[in-house]
Amino acid sequence: MESDQFLQQHQTEPVITPMKWVLYFIVTSLPVIGTVLLLVWAFSNDGRPTRQNWAKGMLLFYVLTIIILGLFFVIFGAAIFAAAASNGSNY
Repeated sequence: MESDQFLQQHQTEPVITPMKWVLYFIVTSLPVIGTVLLLVWAFSNDGRPTRQNWAKGMLLFYVLTIIILGLFFVIFGAAIFAAAASNGSNY
């Protein structure tokens, strides 16, 4: 019974065409507008669960990228600072 409802719900889901996917990628590549649109698409109930899941995945990817880059800069920044400080003390 529940599987019938699941199938019925997902069969009526509107299909996103390839051109719309290209448009979504272009729009989300814009610095501020893209992030705002991803937030709107991820947390609104507009009847497009495919786009909603994609937007949530992109936001998760952005957050993970920022965390990894932050760790990278902290680790290598500290290493460069330590190397510069040790070389400066020899003079």
